[in-house]
Amino acid sequence: LPADDQPYFINGVCGSGRLDELAGAGGNSIRTYGGAGGALDAAQKRNLSVLLGLGIGKPRQGFDYSNAERVAQQLE
Repeated sequence: LPADDQPYFINGVCGSGRLDELAGAGGNSIRTYGGAGGALDAAQKRNLSVLLGLGIGKPRQGFDYSNAERVAQQLE
């Protein structure tokens, strides 16, 4: 993957299914939505970059960032 400060244009998909097809079509990236499972290893085998989704509390779904205990649990 680029490490030479050149622009990196993403050609990718959401999810980690059908990675062989993605790589074969010239894709270079995936985006996950939570636990990566084996997605990181599978992507590395195909030289794909990964935007790893982290599950965090969302206020619109009821998470209260003024609750110090819940915030500490989330950080843990």
